[in-house]
Amino acid sequence: MQTYQINISQGRDNVHDIRRRLFAFSEILDVFVTSWPDSLVVVCAGRPRLGEWLRALRAVGYEIPARRHSSASGTTQRSILQIHAKVPQIAQAKRPHAA
Repeated sequence: MQTYQINISQGRDNVHDIRRRLFAFSEILDVFVTSWPDSLVVVCAGRPRLGEWLRALRAVGYEIPARRHSSASGTTQRSILQIHAKVPQIAQAKRPHAA
Protein backbone atom coordinates (compact mmCIF):
# COMPACT_ATOMS: atom_id res chain seq x y z
CA MET A 1 0.00 0.00 0.00
CA GLN A 2 1.27 3.45 -0.90
CA THR A 3 0.03 6.98 -0.39
CA TYR A 4 0.57 9.94 -2.67
CA GLN A 5 -0.19 13.59 -2.18
CA ILE A 6 -1.81 15.22 -5.20
CA ASN A 7 -2.48 18.91 -5.67
CA ILE A 8 -5.83 19.79 -7.22
CA SER A 9 -7.23 23.32 -7.09
CA GLN A 10 -10.08 23.28 -4.55
CA GLY A 11 -9.48 19.54 -4.03
CA ARG A 12 -10.80 19.53 -0.48
CA ASP A 13 -14.10 21.10 -1.59
CA ASN A 14 -14.47 18.53 -4.39
CA VAL A 15 -13.12 15.43 -2.66
CA HIS A 16 -16.30 13.37 -3.11
CA ASP A 17 -16.35 13.86 -6.89
CA ILE A 18 -12.58 13.40 -7.18
CA ARG A 19 -12.77 10.19 -5.13
CA ARG A 20 -15.57 8.88 -7.34
CA ARG A 21 -13.59 9.64 -10.50
CA LEU A 22 -10.38 8.09 -9.16
CA PHE A 23 -12.22 4.92 -8.16
CA ALA A 24 -12.35 4.20 -11.91
CA PHE A 25 -8.72 3.11 -11.41
CA SER A 26 -8.60 -0.33 -9.82
CA GLU A 27 -5.53 0.47 -7.71
CA ILE A 28 -7.22 3.37 -5.86
CA LEU A 29 -8.34 2.40 -2.35
CA ASP A 30 -9.32 5.81 -0.97
CA VAL A 31 -8.80 9.57 -1.18
CA PHE A 32 -8.44 11.74 1.92
CA VAL A 33 -8.46 15.49 2.49
CA THR A 34 -5.56 17.27 4.17
CA SER A 35 -5.39 20.55 6.05
CA TRP A 36 -4.53 22.34 2.78
CA PRO A 37 -7.44 23.22 0.44
CA ASP A 38 -5.59 22.14 -2.73
CA SER A 39 -4.07 18.93 -1.40
CA LEU A 40 -5.44 15.37 -1.22
CA VAL A 41 -3.87 12.05 -0.27
CA VAL A 42 -4.51 9.08 -2.54
CA VAL A 43 -4.16 5.57 -1.09
CA CYS A 44 -3.38 2.93 -3.68
CA ALA A 45 -2.36 -0.71 -3.98
CA GLY A 46 -0.10 -1.93 -6.71
CA ARG A 47 1.59 0.25 -9.29
CA PRO A 48 0.60 3.92 -8.95
CA ARG A 49 -0.35 5.68 -12.17
CA LEU A 50 -0.06 9.28 -11.00
CA GLY A 51 0.13 10.72 -14.53
CA GLU A 52 -3.01 8.87 -15.59
CA TRP A 53 -4.91 9.95 -12.46
CA LEU A 54 -4.04 13.59 -13.04
CA ARG A 55 -4.85 13.41 -16.78
CA ALA A 56 -8.28 11.93 -15.94
CA LEU A 57 -8.99 14.76 -13.51
CA ARG A 58 -7.75 17.41 -15.97
CA ALA A 59 -10.02 15.93 -18.66
CA VAL A 60 -13.12 16.68 -16.56
CA GLY A 61 -12.02 20.22 -15.73
CA TYR A 62 -9.96 20.01 -12.56
CA GLU A 63 -6.99 22.36 -12.44
CA ILE A 64 -3.70 20.74 -11.50
CA PRO A 65 -1.32 23.45 -10.23
CA ALA A 66 2.23 23.30 -11.57
CA ARG A 67 4.69 21.78 -9.13
CA ARG A 68 7.08 24.22 -7.57
CA HIS A 69 10.75 23.34 -7.55
CA SER A 70 12.87 24.90 -4.86
CA SER A 71 16.58 24.21 -4.86
CA ALA A 72 16.87 25.79 -1.42
CA SER A 73 14.64 23.24 0.29
CA GLY A 74 16.69 20.21 -0.71
CA THR A 75 13.48 18.17 -1.01
CA THR A 76 13.51 15.58 -3.75
CA GLN A 77 10.68 15.36 -6.25
CA ARG A 78 9.81 11.86 -4.98
CA SER A 79 9.49 13.04 -1.38
CA ILE A 80 7.17 15.85 -2.46
CA LEU A 81 4.80 13.34 -4.07
CA GLN A 82 5.02 10.47 -1.63
CA ILE A 83 3.73 10.57 1.89
CA HIS A 84 4.52 7.64 4.12
CA ALA A 85 1.58 6.28 6.06
CA LYS A 86 1.10 3.07 7.94
CA VAL A 87 -1.95 0.86 7.40
CA PRO A 88 -3.09 1.12 11.06
CA GLN A 89 -3.07 4.93 10.82
CA ILE A 90 -5.27 4.81 7.74
CA ALA A 91 -7.64 2.27 9.30
CA GLN A 92 -7.86 4.37 12.47
CA ALA A 93 -8.67 7.49 10.44
CA LYS A 94 -11.62 5.67 8.85
CA ARG A 95 -13.14 4.53 12.17
CA PRO A 96 -15.71 6.77 13.82
CA HIS A 97 -14.44 8.24 17.06
CA ALA A 98 -15.86 6.78 20.25
CA ALA A 99 -17.72 9.18 22.51
